[in-house]
Amino acid sequence: HFDDDPADYQTDVMADRAVSEVERLASGDKPFFLNLWTLAPHVAQPERGPGSTGDLAAVPAPRHLNTFDEQWWTTNEAPAFNEADVSDKPGYLSARRPLNTIDQLTAQNHYQRALESLLAVDEAVDRLVGALDDAGALDNTVILFTSDNGYLQGEHRVRDAKVVPYEESIRVPLIIRGPGFPVDTVAPQLSANIDLAPTILELAGVTSSLDVDGQSLLSIASDPHPPPDDRAIYLQNGSEQQGAAIPRYEGVRVPGYSYVEYGPGASELYDLTADPFQLENRADDPAYASLQEQLAELLEQLRGCQGDGCREPRFTASQ
Repeated sequence: HFDDDPADYQTDVMADRAVSEVERLASGDKPFFLNLWTLAPHVAQPERGPGSTGDLAAVPAPRHLNTFDEQWWTTNEAPAFNEADVSDKPGYLSARRPLNTIDQLTAQNHYQRALESLLAVDEAVDRLVGALDDAGALDNTVILFTSDNGYLQGEHRVRDAKVVPYEESIRVPLIIRGPGFPVDTVAPQLSANIDLAPTILELAGVTSSLDVDGQSLLSIASDPHPPPDDRAIYLQNGSEQQGAAIPRYEGVRVPGYSYVEYGPGASELYDLTADPFQLENRADDPAYASLQEQLAELLEQLRGCQGDGCREPRFTASQ
C-alpha cells in the first residue's frame, strides 16, 4: 500500500520495480523472463477529481488527467456505437433500449479515462526498453506486448462489457520485437492467446511437458504471407456471465468471418469483410447457408479440443 502522492501512482511504482529488476537481471549471465502487467486501463475506485462522473472508470496519472477531453468516441467513428437497429441480435441485446444520454456520457468518460491511463503505460514501456538498451541486453531480448481482452464501450448498445463475442471484445493488440521477428512487418494471420506459451517456449529452446492447444508464432514471423490463411480459432465465454445478462456461447473466428452459437439457441454470423462493425447478422440468411453449415461443423470439431485437435480444423471459404 502506498500514499496518495502523485509519485505513488500504481503504474509508475510498478515501472520503477520492473526497471530495477531489469537492471539487476541483465547484469548477470543467465537468461531471464520478466512479466509486467498493469491495472490500466481497467476501472479502479471512483475517481472524485476534476472531470469525474464519480462512476467506476480508469484512473489516469494526475499529469495525464484531461489529456483526451476532446477525443470523442462518436457514431461517425464507430457505427456500432448505440447501434440503431439491434433486432437481428440475440435476445440479450435485441431487448436493449438505446443508450440514454447519461449512459452515452458515461461510456465517453470511460473511453477518455482509459486512453489517459494508458499514457503512463506507454512511459513504462519506454523506460523498460531504455533499461534493456542501457544494460546492453536489448538486441538479445524479445519483448512481447499484448492484453487480456478488448472492451465494448457503447457498441451494440452495451455500455461496458468484455465477455461478448464481438471484435471490440475479442481482438487485442499483439506486438513482438526482438530476435526472430522482422522489423516493420505485419503478419495478417489470425492468432490467439493460446499461441503465446508455445511462442515463448520455442524462444527459450524448451519443449512443453503438456499438450499445447496453440502454435508458435515464430514460423509466421519468418514468413508472414504463407498460403493459405485458413486458421480457425475457438471462442467461448464459459458459464453465464455478469448475472446471466450474457448467455453462454461458443463460436469460431476464421479469416473474414465470425460465427457464434448461444446456449438458448440463437446464433450470429458476420461477414467481416463487408460488415466490419458487425451490424448485419447473416445467420439463417439463405445466401450464407453453405458458409454457416461449414462454420457450424468447424465449431463442432473445436468443442472440447486439446493439443493437435485445436490446430487441425481448417477453414476453406465456400460462400
